[in-house]
Amino acid sequence: MGKTNLTVNRLLERKDIFADFINGTLFCGEQVLKGDDLTLLSGRSGIIAEQNPKKKADRHPVQNMPELMKLKQVKIEQNKADQCDAAQDSLNQDKAGQAYAEQSNLEQNKAGQAYAEQNRAKQGKTKQDKKDQNNIPSGKLGALERYGDIRMEAGFGTYSVILAHETQQHVHYAMPVRSMVYEALEYAQQVHALEKRHLENGDSLRGDEFLSGLTREDRLKPVISVVLYLGDDWDGCKSLYEMLEIDESDPHARLLKPYLPQQRLNLIEAGRMKHPEYFQTCLQHIFAMLNYRQDKNKLYEYIQKNRDALARMDHVEITAAFILLGEQKRVEELFRSKAESEEIGMCKAIDDLIHDGEMRGETRGLERGKAEGLQQGIQKGIKQGEKRLADLLSALIQDGKQHLLSGIAADEKLRAELYLKYQI
Repeated sequence: MGKTNLTVNRLLERKDIFADFINGTLFCGEQVLKGDDLTLLSGRSGIIAEQNPKKKADRHPVQNMPELMKLKQVKIEQNKADQCDAAQDSLNQDKAGQAYAEQSNLEQNKAGQAYAEQNRAKQGKTKQDKKDQNNIPSGKLGALERYGDIRMEAGFGTYSVILAHETQQHVHYAMPVRSMVYEALEYAQQVHALEKRHLENGDSLRGDEFLSGLTREDRLKPVISVVLYLGDDWDGCKSLYEMLEIDESDPHARLLKPYLPQQRLNLIEAGRMKHPEYFQTCLQHIFAMLNYRQDKNKLYEYIQKNRDALARMDHVEITAAFILLGEQKRVEELFRSKAESEEIGMCKAIDDLIHDGEMRGETRGLERGKAEGLQQGIQKGIKQGEKRLADLLSALIQDGKQHLLSGIAADEKLRAELYLKYQI
């Protein structure tokens, strides 16, 4: 993860900033979330995956039985013992034992098949992106986990929503698939947690509930993943459907479309915020300035107009703004600053940026003035030359020397002599 992504994530990890980001993007400025409504979660999610053999397997050792299977086995044995004690005759004991044995075998076979299928599905090695810690490595069977940028749980009255945020500095052409995997892992983790809770609480699950590990009333928290893109133009697909090899002109495509996944990507392009006023925090100024990063004159005008508000931004906020604007040197100067206080350092950095804008404006003004002056001089010279020639033609006609008229147009020397003679 690059310095830019880390700086932006450091800012968005603040609950009030993250709430403002969600309100300004997903909810179009509606103040739905507050910082107090959010709980910062661990960046880790997922339960089963393949683990790089070069890394130490310190989460779920392969040689040990998975925790979930252990708990289920304990539950099976406890239920079996309880029913055996409650049985009044050997026939009932035999039947109960046989029923539980069948359930145990069925459950173990089901778990074994699931792990075997996942193991086969992960056999093919994928190219590991060393710059991205979120890619799933290949290798031994271990824990399927992803480490996202920011995960927040948002409370909405009686229920909550998982908000997963991802920062991208470059276009990721598989982002719709990647986002889908992230959300699926979030849901899988919730299913795992519910199943584990039932087992630990000793809940009596029967029939289909026993096999699935969930009750009919169990519900999952909604998961919404958001991608903040910091680059110039996103030219990748914005939905999973766009990535599918479908010929829209084919008549069969119309029949297939209702059954194909859409998986729309919640893509937020930082440099194309149409309504910066939707934001209530420093994000309003940051996104407004990003809209002007291709027009330095408008950028400097905005900074000068909002100097006081920008000066109140703290070190993390102004650093994120400068990095996103491409002012890397300004950021370095900010960190090297020996100002007496952080506030003074912020003001100096902003004043320096405004000064640069003023100097650039003065330079452009001088260059424009020179160009305009040269153009005006040329126009003036042309007019003077035309008048001089017209005066010479008039003088020759008055003297009856029309025979010289055709000569002065081609003979520059003759024309100069006649100008001198008539003092024109």
